[in-house]
Amino acid sequence: MKKLSHYLVFAATAVVINAAQAQMRIEISGVGSNQIPVAVAGFADEILAPQQISAIIKADLERGGMFKLIDAGAITDLHNIDYAGWKARGADALVVGTVSALADGRYDVRYQLFDTVKASQLSRQEQSVSGLAARLAAHKIADDVFLKLTGVPGAFATRMAYVKEEGGAYRLAVADIDGEGEQTARRSNTPIISPAWSPDGARLAVSLSMDGHTQIYTVNADGSGLRRVSDGTDDLSPSFAPNGKYLIYATEAAGRKSLMVVSVDGRVKQKLSAQDGDIRQPAWGPFRP
Repeated sequence: MKKLSHYLVFAATAVVINAAQAQMRIEISGVGSNQIPVAVAGFADEILAPQQISAIIKADLERGGMFKLIDAGAITDLHNIDYAGWKARGADALVVGTVSALADGRYDVRYQLFDTVKASQLSRQEQSVSGLAARLAAHKIADDVFLKLTGVPGAFATRMAYVKEEGGAYRLAVADIDGEGEQTARRSNTPIISPAWSPDGARLAVSLSMDGHTQIYTVNADGSGLRRVSDGTDDLSPSFAPNGKYLIYATEAAGRKSLMVVSVDGRVKQKLSAQDGDIRQPAWGPFRP
């Protein structure tokens, strides 16, 4: 199967959303005639799971913009794939799977990806997940399909962080990349600014305005473990180092702007530069080998 040379870059940025916007919708433009035709069949017994796995996969692939979805309905015989028939229907690839309930309350989610052009299997996965993780299992399958068909890693299983303003209060929210599964990590009556993810996805760094000072804090993605790591009065725009052990941020003292680096426990600080010009929005790039 011919892989596309194009790829998408998914960017999860911090935005302030008015409370009247009840539903977040994320749309990514596709690549038109270069889309890969893919058939995604309904997973056998997926009604057992709290989420419809195949529907989430379809939504992810459609949102990614790289695929043209072919109606597949349900496939009962996964051992005898009619490659020629699916190719005749316009599908270059076929996604099938099953869901079964386990005795411990979890769900066994299995998936296979077939290349109808070469009449071969491209990938397969098995996941045993809780009901709460059913959406994540579907996103991981969509990521695998994206990788196998384009050569580029998918980003459907990632999360995003953003700030909502609701009635004069602020809420730091974390959600799946499709806007579903939103959870609140922090509430505040003062602004929450510039959330940034740690490399391992376990923590966030933010600028919080408290007691008249704006300083850098870290917080776990579930909202626990709030910790102040800077001690200035106007500290903004944190960015994690690739190793997750340090943060860089912009600060101002006595009218002079500078960049500061601080360890995530707040114990080690180093000023990088100071000048009269405007310094803002630092971003830490990959470490050089």
